[in-house]
Amino acid sequence: MIRRFKEFLSSHEFVGHVLTLMTGTGVAQLLPILTMPILTRIYSQEAVGAWVVVNAVAGFVIPVAAWRYDLAIMLPEDESDARRLVQIASRINLAMALMTTGVMVLFAPRIAALFDGMPEGAAAWLYAVGLITWAFGQMAIYTQWLIRNKRFKLVSRNKVFQSTTVAVTQVGLGPLRAGTLGLVLGTLLGQVAALCNLWRGGGIPKRVEMSKEHTRCLMREHRRMPLLNAPNALIDAVRLQGITLLIGATAGAAIVGQFGLAWMLVQAPTALIASALTQVFFQRLSVTPRGQMSALVRRTLRTTLLVAAVPFLLIYFLAPPVLPWVLGSD
Repeated sequence: MIRRFKEFLSSHEFVGHVLTLMTGTGVAQLLPILTMPILTRIYSQEAVGAWVVVNAVAGFVIPVAAWRYDLAIMLPEDESDARRLVQIASRINLAMALMTTGVMVLFAPRIAALFDGMPEGAAAWLYAVGLITWAFGQMAIYTQWLIRNKRFKLVSRNKVFQSTTVAVTQVGLGPLRAGTLGLVLGTLLGQVAALCNLWRGGGIPKRVEMSKEHTRCLMREHRRMPLLNAPNALIDAVRLQGITLLIGATAGAAIVGQFGLAWMLVQAPTALIASALTQVFFQRLSVTPRGQMSALVRRTLRTTLLVAAVPFLLIYFLAPPVLPWVLGSD
């Protein structure tokens, strides 16, 4: 039976890649779920709320940190041009992170003051938004490079490594009364550790020579990414993170902390399916000839519908009894 399953995966490359990513993503999603009941009992609701606010503020910038040039890495036929796009996206990501840090230095106290019940010194944690933006943005860039080269196993293993680092750091710092600092530091260290793991595993492409003219040419060639895709990504970020910040501004830090954890728990199955399918689908779509894309989209939609049915049914039946216990409610 195992042999037949391997033969099936070898003849259905798309399904095999999706399962590889879903395995790693599933473990990576499972770790935060397992540690969530611990976090809610060793961190105060206000500390969790401040962490959720920091993540939400960073979430406005992260999707457009590289101006969506990270998605263009998949497109060039020339490998050298793909490497150059990695460098272009990395430079833009660094500039956006520095700009975000500058904005936080100026406005962090005012942003923190919008949320009632924020722990003392909460503005200082907002200064980390620039670093978080850079780390998440850089991970997205290198992930696109790995997907271009179909290194799905490395992507999968790295997600598990990142999630493990976050969980161990946050749980380990909890008894030391680190408060929001422990949660924010865990998030940041998880991404930095994952980047180091990619470097050790050869997942970061070597630099290539790139003139200013070549840079301008590539940016013009893929200008639709920042012009058309980036506004859509920004609007989506405003929709998602705006809800979190609006709840925090009207109900306070403790309530937004509960909401943030509940949202993370409920959307975990969705993230598991979406990240695996979209990453593999985007790589396949980028090399699919014109005229065959519609059929690929229809097959993917059918697969998505079938795969998504199970976790959504589990959420429907298990969320009411399980969610209050996980969040530490009486």
